[in-house]
Amino acid sequence: MTGAHGDVAEELSRIRREFDGWHPWMSSGGRWWATRTGSQRTDPPEWWAMTVDADDAEGLREAITRQEQNANSAGPRDRNRIRGGIPAIPRSAPVGNQGRGGR
Repeated sequence: MTGAHGDVAEELSRIRREFDGWHPWMSSGGRWWATRTGSQRTDPPEWWAMTVDADDAEGLREAITRQEQNANSAGPRDRNRIRGGIPAIPRSAPVGNQGRGGR
């Protein structure tokens, strides 16, 4: 590819390689976007975003980096929710019908 379209494609490819787990693209309006790959979380932390956007490639890198930094500094409970892990059930938690009058 040559010209502006080729430059954009190359830049998107670089961003894809830099940020595993993100799918970047440029909209027809010229805005840069990236969406997380994988399943969406049902109860994400307030700062978590499925999709981020920016005016340019560098801004998109910064937006993704902020998301990744937040994920890396999140507590264990949030990290499980963010990455799709299943938090352990505390030993004191009732299992099945126990604790509800059932046996």
